[in-house]
Amino acid sequence: MKPQLIYDGICNLCISAIRLLYALDRKHHVEFVPYQELRAATRRHYALTGDLLQGRMHLITREGRLVSGPLAIREVCGMIFPFHFICSVFVIPESQRVYDWIARHRYWIFGCRDTCYVIKQGSNW
Repeated sequence: MKPQLIYDGICNLCISAIRLLYALDRKHHVEFVPYQELRAATRRHYALTGDLLQGRMHLITREGRLVSGPLAIREVCGMIFPFHFICSVFVIPESQRVYDWIARHRYWIFGCRDTCYVIKQGSNW
């Protein structure tokens, strides 16, 4: 199973981040899944409520672990970015506070779309 990065498919900031990560992921190591299209079984299995899904990105690792917020971004960067050591910035304590503040204000700052942005990858979510 490929790792799955779950994101908010109507958030302009999330969509921009996903577009960048997808472009960097030339070997398609990661599947990008908008939470609006996440299967109910996956939501139940990981206890992903609407509030949790809307509040941060989540990564389901190859081993089936759930990693959230800046740690999810760090994990993805480590898989796809050639200079993965740079991604360690996402583990400093301040990164969680900054991430949470941006997550709470992202619609106000960056706006949102009326429709969900989906990267078609031939996957069954």
